[in-house]
Amino acid sequence: MKAASSELVQHYLDIIQNSPYSWYIASGVVVTAWAFRSWLKQLPIPTYGGFFSFSRTISAIQFQVTSGPQRYIEWYQKVPMILVPRMDTWTILVHGKYIDELSRAPEDQLSFVDASSNIFQTRYNFGQWVFEDHFHHEPIKKQLTRNLSTLFPDVLDEVHEAISSQLRIGPNESATVAVFPFIQRTIARTANRVFVGLPLCRDEGWLALVQGTALDTIKVATVVNMFPEFLRPIVGRLMSPMEPRLAKALKMAGPLVEEKIAQRGTEAQTEDYISWLIQYATDRECNAKNILNRLMITNFAAIHTSSSTVTQALYWLLSRPHYFEPLRAEILEVTERLGWTREAIGSMPKLDSFMKESMRMTPIGPQIMNRIALRPFTFSNGLKVPTGTSISSHLYGTHQDEILYPHASTFDGFRFAESTTGEKDETGARSAPKTKKTMYTTSSTYLSFGHGKHACPGRFFASMVVKLIMAELIVNYDLSWPEDVPKNTGGVDILGEKVGYRPADMWIGGIVPDQRAKVVLRRKA
Repeated sequence: MKAASSELVQHYLDIIQNSPYSWYIASGVVVTAWAFRSWLKQLPIPTYGGFFSFSRTISAIQFQVTSGPQRYIEWYQKVPMILVPRMDTWTILVHGKYIDELSRAPEDQLSFVDASSNIFQTRYNFGQWVFEDHFHHEPIKKQLTRNLSTLFPDVLDEVHEAISSQLRIGPNESATVAVFPFIQRTIARTANRVFVGLPLCRDEGWLALVQGTALDTIKVATVVNMFPEFLRPIVGRLMSPMEPRLAKALKMAGPLVEEKIAQRGTEAQTEDYISWLIQYATDRECNAKNILNRLMITNFAAIHTSSSTVTQALYWLLSRPHYFEPLRAEILEVTERLGWTREAIGSMPKLDSFMKESMRMTPIGPQIMNRIALRPFTFSNGLKVPTGTSISSHLYGTHQDEILYPHASTFDGFRFAESTTGEKDETGARSAPKTKKTMYTTSSTYLSFGHGKHACPGRFFASMVVKLIMAELIVNYDLSWPEDVPKNTGGVDILGEKVGYRPADMWIGGIVPDQRAKVVLRRKA
């Protein structure tokens, strides 16, 4: 019987080999075999576009660009789980009821690190060692967060200088700026005042480098993820910007880092971010090149997310100008009482609520808490997830849930502004009054910073910076759209408030604010 089967297989192979259409036949056999293998492995859950969708990449672009918001809400409401395309892979998108299962799963079963590395192609953007060892998270979780009050005066000074130096206007004078680049540069300068200090944080070459890192990382990851997995190593190595970037960084900041390394473990060691980074570095990693590489990935995380957060908040504020006066009144009252301090920034419940609502309505992306199964995992509904499967949670759908957030599709800037007597928060600071749940408080129903043990470690620093930038702009400047922008859309929301013009977001890979919109800033007397 076995011999007969072998003869039959050889007979068909001879037919294929001798046929003038052998290449087409062979290709058809390979595709059929792949499709059959995929069919055997398919999961018993709905799939966007059907399981045999022509292309993951085309499907991802199609549904995100053409109907992203509506699709996410529809899936959230109708199915507990669905297989959807991303640029890097197909992922199981799970309902909010499974978020705690994701957050509790051990790293060696559902890996956050592997998933993040695949999404951002860490190996080609920052190198294999960054993928293997994440020691750069430790100084963010510990020293940076604990020292926010100490760092605040420098952060305040840099926010003020970054804004005023870009505008270069006097009292009652105005300037028109492109919002996103203006905010991105402000964020870059402010973050690097903490990361590398003066004067490097104001150096034009350094700012171009760290801002370019954020752009390059997204570009490389997007292109590499469009290719099949077996081609990604080739494309990734060809596109990798890491070595040229580090060569520039070493030229500009190498001597500073070498000086800090020489002080490691001595009485001369200073209390600053680079020194904290060096403190946690292994002996293998403790050299200027590797420390600067970690500094680049920290910059990417800080600049990319915070720039989008502030830009989106300004777009909401300009489209809902009735929020200007109550926010301005709160900021003035608190700063007159507490000064421009970290305690003051933590004692502005209306501003905190406004920022939190902006992040609820327009998060960085529609999915979060990305994981990859390193070994099989079973959800409480019985779904068995095989090794290698990608899983993500419904960020956008959760934030648009009418049960969790009444009138969820309507922007309500003071939705979270219920005040309470403040006890010590997660960073040890005491402030009263404050919002009941601040913008950096994570939960299974508010996911802008993730949730669980892998929630964003820099969210306390980021929250302080973005609120400070907003406070500086609201108090010291009048903001308006340029003359060529329509002032009214004629609409009134469900809360009875007039709805003004707001630039449309782009849905491609994530939720991207309009990069070209401009705003007029007039400096108050």
